Amino acid sequence: DELITVKSSYNDIHDNWFINNNTGVTFRHGSFNKYRNNKNINTGFRTYGHNQEITENQFLRDSHSQLIQVVIGNGDHADDGILGKSNAIYSQVHDCLIHGNYFIGEDATSNYLLCWGYGSRSFKPINNKILDNIFMASKGTLAHTRDGASWAGNTIAGNIMWPTDTAVLGDMPSSGYTKKDPQLVKICIY
Repeated sequence: DELITVKSSYNDIHDNWFINNNTGVTFRHGSFNKYRNNKNINTGFRTYGHNQEITENQFLRDSHSQLIQVVIGNGDHADDGILGKSNAIYSQVHDCLIHGNYFIGEDATSNYLLCWGYGSRSFKPINNKILDNIFMASKGTLAHTRDGASWAGNTIAGNIMWPTDTAVLGDMPSSGYTKKDPQLVKICIY
């Protein structure tokens, strides 16, 4: 389920193209990582840990399972900073920034474009900022919670949501977005 598994901190993954992968990049163990200005075409992304920055990325037409969409996971530990712990833990997502990303599903999936919480783990995403992102699709759900996660306790503001055809908004609080056409122009350069 992981194309690239980051199990360390303070990495900066930027300006890459990931096209038609059956998996995605995962911030699996570690914190203070950056994922910025990447083009993810039919490729997902998943994060755990704290103080991660997911900014200015494009997530386009991902047709994979829900785990391999854009997933903010539930953790089994509050933090990953305990020495001697296995690198197999999933630490809680907190104090992260998700800003200025494009989630453009078109008609590729009936899943959630942004899945907030995933898995039966106890530590749900908290104290994160989801700001100024664009969500657009003609099928599926734009942004939705799962497995006990909640938008409460997170800052959600300035997002644009535009469902067309059979797509639905999801359960992101309406105070965190404006429903309007972002009037994007598709330019194919790959």
